[in-house]
Amino acid sequence: MESFIKNIFDIDKGAEDYQKKLEAEKQKLLKDRKEKMKVIDDEYNKVLEEEQENLKLYLSSIESEDKDKLVEYNEKSEAIKNIFEDKKEILIKNFADSLLESGEFYGE
Repeated sequence: MESFIKNIFDIDKGAEDYQKKLEAEKQKLLKDRKEKMKVIDDEYNKVLEEEQENLKLYLSSIESEDKDKLVEYNEKSEAIKNIFEDKKEILIKNFADSLLESGEFYGE
């Protein structure tokens, strides 16, 4: 009987030891998982920061190009406006000269 009780206590102790071992392994796995997740999070945040910086540079580049295009467009439109103003003046002068030459202006 004593050996039977001793066996029960031994089995119980073995089960306790096994449970402690499993709990320790579980804690180790959880710790490893947490560390791996931290590494992944750090890498993700690093890549995210790089991509945000790349996006800022890209948007800045586009903004600069658009600004340059707008300045160029304004310069061209001003040049075209000046050409039309000059042509308008020439046309008015030619029209006035032709009226004066024809005598229609004086009612002839």
